[in-house]
Amino acid sequence: MADGELPENDRERNAYHEAGHIVQAWAIAPASIDGAEIGAFVSRSLIHTGEYNHIARAKVAVAGAIAEARAVSGRPVVGNFVDVARRIAWHIEYRLDRYPAQWLPIPTEGDQTEDAGFSDDDYMRLPVSLQTHPERLEPVLGETAQFVEVNWEQIHVIASELLSRNHLTGDEIRELLGRAS
Repeated sequence: MADGELPENDRERNAYHEAGHIVQAWAIAPASIDGAEIGAFVSRSLIHTGEYNHIARAKVAVAGAIAEARAVSGRPVVGNFVDVARRIAWHIEYRLDRYPAQWLPIPTEGDQTEDAGFSDDDYMRLPVSLQTHPERLEPVLGETAQFVEVNWEQIHVIASELLSRNHLTGDEIRELLGRAS
């Protein structure tokens, strides 16, 4: 591993994280996906959420952390999202530029939690109307967790391809998801 490279288990976490964003975005507006990459130093999904309604944008924002927690724990993400919503609101209220990323304790089956990354890009995808209102964000987290579970096979397909190829174009993603559905 070269200096600064992500260890393989972090690449896998990031692949599932980006796949969660991608599959959620694909369900809302397939044309909004331009691609994704997972490299030695970076992972990102290229999704244009500008025309989504505020709930759809929030679902895309949180789907990455939820898919990551599902992949790492091997358990479905279920439970009470009050603490997660409060933590997100706290992070935004107290200046995310000083703390550009954090770990969120995502509740999983069996009263367990799994820490999953929530980056500054994820925060920026959250609409202002939900950023500091945990009571509005909590149901979005629950709905997105259900979505991730129902669409786990598609998320796995995208994550596997990202790990194998490191980069996927929007057309490749749409083709893969079209076959997986």
